[in-house]
Amino acid sequence: MILRSRRAGISVPLFSLRSTRSWGIGEMGDIPAMAEWLRAAHQSVLQILPLNELAPSESSPYSPLSAMAIDPQFISIWMMDEAEAFEREWRAEIEHVRRTPGIDYRAVRELKSRTLRMSFERFLKSEWLLDTGNAAAFRTFLESESWWLDEYSLYRALRADAGERPWPEWPSDLRDRESSAMARARERLAGQILYYQYVQWIATRQWQTVRQATEGIQVLGDFPFMVTLDSADVWSRREDFIFGLASHARAQAGTALRRVPRRSSRRILSNLRAATRRAAPVLHAVRSARANRARRDGAAHHHGHSGRCQRRRSRHRSGVRARVDRAARCPGL
Repeated sequence: MILRSRRAGISVPLFSLRSTRSWGIGEMGDIPAMAEWLRAAHQSVLQILPLNELAPSESSPYSPLSAMAIDPQFISIWMMDEAEAFEREWRAEIEHVRRTPGIDYRAVRELKSRTLRMSFERFLKSEWLLDTGNAAAFRTFLESESWWLDEYSLYRALRADAGERPWPEWPSDLRDRESSAMARARERLAGQILYYQYVQWIATRQWQTVRQATEGIQVLGDFPFMVTLDSADVWSRREDFIFGLASHARAQAGTALRRVPRRSSRRILSNLRAATRRAAPVLHAVRSARANRARRDGAAHHHGHSGRCQRRRSRHRSGVRARVDRAARCPGL
């Protein structure tokens, strides 16, 4: 598609798209307004930086806690059903983070965490325990995303229980995922695990709503090629990663590169070869056009400067003869 057509747009980090409705940081709910502006400017692409969840003390989008989880700081509270109640409850704090010239990440995270906790408690009482339609939708989400959500939510609950310390610093039975320790942790932290799953359900629903509201605009996402060592992915699937590698931008942080299974690597290589074959005629045409242009430019340069070149050669020959004559008159030179 890129070879057949040209598209224009902008690349912008989501956190910078702050609006009057957002809580001190650009949020998913701010994307449709940006898409509307792009349409008016005859642009068709919006590229954003990774939305993956970061540790509370982290600000780089390339050091996420998970390759799958959306960062709760990008959830738009004003898009939730209880938005008005939350706005009344913490009006002063919301106005404070909105007026801050820069992004107060700690204040934003603390405020949204408190709000999502309250939303979760209300959901348990009014939806989950009564087995409502929303509860059924949540269960469907848990089943469809269990392949990553189960381990992520356990990891996230354990990390919070450990005071947000990295998993290499956890007790050895949890760090090394001993089966008995895992079973006890799942039972002891069942409520916390469900909470982190609930937050990802809210984030996923908002992301889907936002994507539907950006029709005509292609939303492209950057993503981290490597995940940080302290992540749910590495903790739960250590055999899938190569350790000891570091990216240039975060050389001081432990990073791990995901291994590519042999079947996957063969499929990737096959796709690359097919793409190369498809692109070959286009590349050949581009090279031929460049070569023809270079020949035309060379011919024009030659004809336009032929007289000058002849004069230069004449002066060069005269200079050589003069030096030879001086040498003949002065044998000592």
